[in-house]
Amino acid sequence: VTKEFTVDLYKNKQYDSEVAAMVYREFGKTGLKVSAIGMGCEYVWTADEQQVCEVVHAAVDAGINYFDLFVGTPSTREYYGKALQGVRDKVYLAGHLGCADQDGQYVKTRDKSLCREFLQQFYEKLDTNYIDVLFLHNCDEKSDLDEMLDGWMYAYAKELKDQGRIGFIGISSHNTQIALEAVKSGKIEVLMFPVNPLFNLLPQDTADARMKGRDVKSMTEEEKAAYPTKQELYGTCEKMGVPIVAMKP
Repeated sequence: VTKEFTVDLYKNKQYDSEVAAMVYREFGKTGLKVSAIGMGCEYVWTADEQQVCEVVHAAVDAGINYFDLFVGTPSTREYYGKALQGVRDKVYLAGHLGCADQDGQYVKTRDKSLCREFLQQFYEKLDTNYIDVLFLHNCDEKSDLDEMLDGWMYAYAKELKDQGRIGFIGISSHNTQIALEAVKSGKIEVLMFPVNPLFNLLPQDTADARMKGRDVKSMTEEEKAAYPTKQELYGTCEKMGVPIVAMKP
């Protein structure tokens, strides 16, 4: 889009209003209706209070009603809480279990006490008693998935759901095979997964690894044949009513 076209676009108020109108979609079987564009907060989690308020208010004004704050310093989360005052009942919040902030730096962790403390901070700093979607965070390995679904993480998420403190349990993954197994387990109600042209077009045996910046040895033809396609994953999600939140678009 050229600069000149952009200027012309915003001079044309009728066309501008059509472009700006937000689209809302059914969020799988959850009953939620979310904006087609959500706000991922990774790139503003170290912003100051004024920046956070301006971005959040601009997003709400544009019709965005889905916010994912997967990490952040205590102060940043407090800023989001302030920014959402008066509109909390109009938006859906997604949190993550399995990551934390250590000295201003994101860490992926499975430490039970650290994870629970970081999640409790979410409730306190954002001044809310409810998280709409809680993701089991960043699972790309079979051993990690088994530990998540059969260990303390899923049990804790289920406990929070039974208490009415979260709405739905999700999982975030970059690995097609792991994501598919998680969805088929019936325990996962929302999937966060990379959806972009590069990821979809890369050879199946390298795409998942490259998204994580890892080298991977080539699969055998037998392994390739057994490895699920993204189309199989997407079709399974559709069949089971599991909505996909597209990360890294």
